[in-house]
Amino acid sequence: MADPIILGSEVKQPAGQDNAVMIGLTQASQAVATLSMFNMSTGAIYQVPAGKKLCLIEMSLMGGVHNTANIFTLYAGPTVDSTVGATQLFNTIIRTSSGTNEPTYHAKFYAEVPASNYVTAIQMQNGTAVLIGIELDA
Repeated sequence: MADPIILGSEVKQPAGQDNAVMIGLTQASQAVATLSMFNMSTGAIYQVPAGKKLCLIEMSLMGGVHNTANIFTLYAGPTVDSTVGATQLFNTIIRTSSGTNEPTYHAKFYAEVPASNYVTAIQMQNGTAVLIGIELDA
């Protein structure tokens, strides 16, 4: 029997997956940029391993430019720091209040990223993104 993966007060375990791994991804941008996301445990740019898939389940975004629209678009694709040949997974615009840059968006969502793909974001200036996912057999 597989050990459960604990998310807050909820217990989740993909059926039949004994080797599922929780993955945290992050990216902070100093300018509007297209950047692949880093594994929060290793500090390395994350690429879904061969034979695996990453099921993204949660995100938190912090807009960086005060009192303006901050665009965040998320992709899964075969090339690091690029959207060429990538599939768009999510897109939103968030607005920060004047004089603040507190976290402005937190949501549960679902998107699958296939093996050998990078999770890449076009991100707002001075913004930060955190994604949580479960890596499991494809």
